[in-house]
Amino acid sequence: MHDFSLRNAQIKDSEDVFSWRNDPHSRSMFIEQEKVTWETHQNWFKKSLENPMRLILIATSDQKNIAVIRFDFLSTSKNHAVISINLKPECRGKGIAVPLLIEAEKFLPKDCSKISAEIKQENSASIKSFERAGYSITISGENIVTYTKTL
Repeated sequence: MHDFSLRNAQIKDSEDVFSWRNDPHSRSMFIEQEKVTWETHQNWFKKSLENPMRLILIATSDQKNIAVIRFDFLSTSKNHAVISINLKPECRGKGIAVPLLIEAEKFLPKDCSKISAEIKQENSASIKSFERAGYSITISGENIVTYTKTL
């Protein structure tokens, strides 16, 4: 299952990302847990693809989309990004998140020296994945833990 490739997201990926985003388990781990309508998602996805402060990657395996990784840059210098990852439900628990997180770093601008992730305390699978990918805890809040990796 570790045979995958990453590419920039395209509008054709919107339906898969929408489906994964509204998956009940995914929603339970998001900070924003509300179900999203197709229209709201489609507007967000189109704007996100055009947003120079956001990078969305799609992981594929056997010509099928298996995950989405998003980087939101915190300044125009793009030296710090916040990452999020969401795997297709059938691909979870197969050990693919760590290699995806590491491979996604290759798509960042050369000036990006720091990546952060905000993870719910209860999301032990994500916490383990980010730790294995080289992230360290920097802030521990009541419900959210921030992990950071210096590149």
